[in-house]
Amino acid sequence: RGTQNRRGGSSVVAMVAKADVILFVSCLLGVVSTNTDDASEELATPRGGDGPYECLDRPELFGTPLRVGVPEGQAKYRSFIVPPMSSNLTDYAYATENAFVVLPSQCALSLGLDPNVGDADRTIGQWMGRFGDLLLALKASTALERDTILSECVCGWVLFIHGSGGLGEGSRYSIMLAEAGYGVMAPDSFASKTLGLRYKAPVPFLASRLRQANTKRETLTFWCGNSVYEQDSTCAGAMVNQTSSPSYPLCYDSNAPTIASHPDDWRQFYERVFRLRQLEMDYLVANLPQYIRQAPKVFLAGESEGGMAAARYYNPELEVLLKSGGRIILQWSCEWNYFVSCPANARIGGGSADMDTPILNMISPHDPYFAAVSPSIAHEVAYAPGGYGNRPLHGNCFAQAKQQGFKHVTVMNMVDTEYHGLTVKTANTVRAALKAFVRSPSTFTGMVLKEFGSEGNRLCSLLEVEPGLANLNCLELGFEADVNASEVSDCARPTYNFHRQFYAYGYHEMCARLRPIVI
Repeated sequence: RGTQNRRGGSSVVAMVAKADVILFVSCLLGVVSTNTDDASEELATPRGGDGPYECLDRPELFGTPLRVGVPEGQAKYRSFIVPPMSSNLTDYAYATENAFVVLPSQCALSLGLDPNVGDADRTIGQWMGRFGDLLLALKASTALERDTILSECVCGWVLFIHGSGGLGEGSRYSIMLAEAGYGVMAPDSFASKTLGLRYKAPVPFLASRLRQANTKRETLTFWCGNSVYEQDSTCAGAMVNQTSSPSYPLCYDSNAPTIASHPDDWRQFYERVFRLRQLEMDYLVANLPQYIRQAPKVFLAGESEGGMAAARYYNPELEVLLKSGGRIILQWSCEWNYFVSCPANARIGGGSADMDTPILNMISPHDPYFAAVSPSIAHEVAYAPGGYGNRPLHGNCFAQAKQQGFKHVTVMNMVDTEYHGLTVKTANTVRAALKAFVRSPSTFTGMVLKEFGSEGNRLCSLLEVEPGLANLNCLELGFEADVNASEVSDCARPTYNFHRQFYAYGYHEMCARLRPIVI
């Protein structure tokens, strides 16, 4: 089947072989308030220190309430207070205990779980549920049997950190990774109503609900904006001036005038957001199942807020495991902008990461939050009076990774989408990149230069290259016109246009092909 790239470039010859729902395919195609009342405790006060942009992540700051201001003379937002944050790891167990799990088809078959999700090709071959749903495995009567299967039915594991709205776009990335043979575990940051920082009501019996929805074309969940939380459950930010629903201090709107009006407050606010994700990950790593600890490859991935967390997060126990895999940073630019309080806190792995760990960064140069140009939030805050951030901004992770001395880095700027999420209009290239990166992380840069560059399908053009490092502009695979959400799924985000045509580019690893698991 012949195709062209999205902008009418050279012809790309494609041959795709597709198997049934329980088989992985081996594909070759030639060519992601409180109110303003005074707090009873002393409020944390951001202050100078090392120049005007001290890093506002000192432990003592997290132990006090933080008042966050908003502009005067407007009615949409209100000042609010973020309560002190506990440092007790067990308080963050909810994220792991209610984590989302996405499994390859061979795992589902071996465990006796019914496949209930699939990629954009409409083949329902993977399984998705909550961590507790694994107890439903019919062919694993004991935890030992289950864990043995989960250690043998995958090519490796991906720890995925979802974005600020929960597992929306992240479910598509996770399904793509599972289709490539990898198990995905994604802690749910919205699972604790008790902690009171953020919450969304979960869909009960998630695995069975997904299976039911994916029996009909019009309700296929791959393109859903949300398929894991109750439809009427929104996490209203405490900053939003409303009384119709419960509000939570670590749910938020990123609004440039609001951030620039009280920059020190918001610098500290976003550090609390990272601190929440850091503590959730610390609990997961401390309680990481043996089938992940002993996996052939382990990756840390994240998108948007989760991309920031995946980039910044450092834990020596996890860092050792990442040497076999790498970091996948989606929809985040790894630089000092409104999302971090100081330049030092934009460092990958907090400045302590292993330089040999491979990195794949994908982001749109038109990203509405982190792009280097107007009207992104990062640009508007950086250039506002009293604002902060790099001037000029870079808009991706290349400069930061290069400055730190990482040895294997590929940045793919997805030029064919204006959306924050990369799977809306550029899912085929994203899928191909993820599949190739997890297959061979340390050689991915050379592969993408050859196969996606001028010698290959010409989807990517080179911006900057050094040994082991590449910064690329990349097109979407496939020339078809984008279609309205109504032509994709009843649950797709209605204001979006999607490139729904599915192309599978590249080979699966041998470990991703179905094989019997003997216990």
